[in-house]
Amino acid sequence: KQWYQRRVRGDQDLWMLPGVMLLFPDFVRQSIKYRVAMLPGARIKAKAYGYLGAMYPWESARTGIDVCPGAIYAKHQQHITACVVYAIRQFVYVTGSWDILSKDGAWDVVEESANFWLSRVQWDGNNFVIDHVMDPDEYHYDVNNSCFTNAAARLNLLFAVEAAEKLGKIPDPRWAAIAQKKNGIKIPFDEKLRYHPEFDGYHAGNSHQAGF
Repeated sequence: KQWYQRRVRGDQDLWMLPGVMLLFPDFVRQSIKYRVAMLPGARIKAKAYGYLGAMYPWESARTGIDVCPGAIYAKHQQHITACVVYAIRQFVYVTGSWDILSKDGAWDVVEESANFWLSRVQWDGNNFVIDHVMDPDEYHYDVNNSCFTNAAARLNLLFAVEAAEKLGKIPDPRWAAIAQKKNGIKIPFDEKLRYHPEFDGYHAGNSHQAGF
């Protein structure tokens, strides 16, 4: 059985690439360059949904246009964008090859992904929130403040600030404002049970981690 018809998914960026980059950094670099090459498709998707920057496809192939056959996944599995940047972040941390940002165009991915989250969050009076998503638990979708999604978006924004400074650029101050711990992006936490629930209103029960 050919799972996902050889399409590229977030499992690659989040789980596979960090695990092999110590031994095969050149392979990981090529994989990141694929994401750079597919950036135009991610920009088209973001614009189609009314957002800024780049919104990476849930399933990607030759063109970078989302080829996922399930509309709810293509629309709601938005953490993929942060997963792409996570792979870039881990690559430069492990290899020290910050030149991938300028030499291979990875900075454009980092910047455009940060701008996506900038347009994706909303202010609720206390925190920045991200509503109507599907987190890695595919049994629940159209949920608000997925813990995974929000935490991944926060890392994305923090790395965008760091990368900009590394390149001598001035980061958008809104990136840091959204990513700050106090009154920044909401990371759900249950004070009574002392744990991070999957999303707002989550109750323990059936879940499906979708390989994450």
